[in-house]
Amino acid sequence: MALVVPAPVLSQPKSTAPTFSAVMPINVACGPVTFPDGSLLTLQAAEISGWRLFRELNGGIRQVWNPDSASWQPEATEVTLGPVFFQNDTWQSIVIDTDQAIFATDVTTGFPKYMLRCFFRGKDAEGNSHDGSSPSSAQFEAFAPGQQDRGVISIVPDPETATEMRLSLRDASLTEQAHISIRRSGSAFIVELAAGSALITLRSNGAITVNPAGAAQLRVEGDLNVNGRVLVRGIVVHP
Repeated sequence: MALVVPAPVLSQPKSTAPTFSAVMPINVACGPVTFPDGSLLTLQAAEISGWRLFRELNGGIRQVWNPDSASWQPEATEVTLGPVFFQNDTWQSIVIDTDQAIFATDVTTGFPKYMLRCFFRGKDAEGNSHDGSSPSSAQFEAFAPGQQDRGVISIVPDPETATEMRLSLRDASLTEQAHISIRRSGSAFIVELAAGSALITLRSNGAITVNPAGAAQLRVEGDLNVNGRVLVRGIVVHP
């Protein structure tokens, strides 16, 4: 008969499941694991113990992480188990994406999603071996720092050789709704102020362009003092 293995529970300080940081350790707790007679699988009785990490891609394809090749493999691949330790009657571990090669949930699609399973073999008091594996943990997402921020400041490509600086604000779905950008285009410098589809552009040659969104109008509240010509579709209407 098989060992009884509960689904592992995952947690991370300062994060709430099912959303984790891709660069912080994820704690794993699986247990208690018991023999068919209800007795506890302890460190002394364990012959095999560990976990495997799986991911589900957009479209339902599942893969397993192979730590030896540092790559994702077909789900049925037998890969090396991650290490666990026995403490307080449960099997525990820590998952760390040291090289940031494992976790990469896309903020727009929510995929890949990740889950973990635990695997054991233990020898009972009579010397009989029993195998057991857990159900999958609850699925979780793992995002890189900044992926879920609504306020974003970016410098392209870097501060020393910057060609663009951008300050943007995103809504709850993390879609950009407004931005201010300063960028270089050849020898010219351009400043953009945008909200939705409305755009104001300032150029280093002194030109200013105002583009209302769609059928929206440009309104001036208060006096408009024009020192120069006013053109409508290229035709001078003032003075």
